[in-house]
Amino acid sequence: MIAAAIAWGVQGARASLLERRARLAVPSTDLYYGLPSGALRVLAIRHREALADLLWVRAALYFGLQGELHQPPRHIDRYMQAVLALDPRFERAYTSAAALTQYRPVSKRESLARAIAFLERGVERFPEQWRFPFFISAYYLDMPAANQAERARNHLLAA
Repeated sequence: MIAAAIAWGVQGARASLLERRARLAVPSTDLYYGLPSGALRVLAIRHREALADLLWVRAALYFGLQGELHQPPRHIDRYMQAVLALDPRFERAYTSAAALTQYRPVSKRESLARAIAFLERGVERFPEQWRFPFFISAYYLDMPAANQAERARNHLLAA
């Protein structure tokens, strides 16, 4: 009798867990809740850096949730664009944006080009920083094309 009650309880708990997992699998996390970058700059007024930090944390949470649900982070690019629009001096956001855009559901060439674009913006903003040309050269080496090795060498020499 006790064993049957325990088995029934375990079965009920397992069914509840499976129900919760099924609800989590709904791609409701794959939404972009932010406003366009221009609107965010206007609304933030004197707190742009703080809002950029909050959006960066939200982007990290979004990226982690999408990974947990085995879904691509389709909107990570929009989050990182908003972060950099609010605080272009947020140096780490450029490398984060480049790394995170690699997981978008687009072609490898397109994702590498997007990552390089973020890093080139970082070079413009922080020309003394060696990281940006170094990562750009690494992405060029990974890009499938004939002349990319030469471009990678040029960026590596700039670092």
